Amino acid sequence: MILEKRDVIPLVRFGLKEEKVYFNHAVLTLLKNPKYVQFIYDDKRKLLLVAGNNVKHPFSLTVPKKVYQYKMKDFRICHKHLTEAFTLRLGWDKNENYSVTGALNSYVNMVVFELECATKTEFELEDIFE
Repeated sequence: MILEKRDVIPLVRFGLKEEKVYFNHAVLTLLKNPKYVQFIYDDKRKLLLVAGNNVKHPFSLTVPKKVYQYKMKDFRICHKHLTEAFTLRLGWDKNENYSVTGALNSYVNMVVFELECATKTEFELEDIFE
């Protein structure tokens, strides 16, 4: 089996116009395929932290089973307030799309994204859900 770049490098994409956030499958793989994920935003350092767990915690989101069953390329979150917050706090254009790669911090078992390193990007929904 040949692994593609998207399978091993964690990536988050922000579709600000559609008010959606997409995490590629590598994020879930690095977190050992959790049932739930939590998001923590560090405003001072402009970091988005993603933690996985198999026990439900307050403010955690359930990872849909179909993400694993159908080996979907991405885990999508429809969240108006989240995308608006990033637009406001990071000075992003709400009519653009942004993406940034992340890295696993194995000490705390979280994938870390430095949002100030995000770049404008083009992507279509077909690219995400092949």
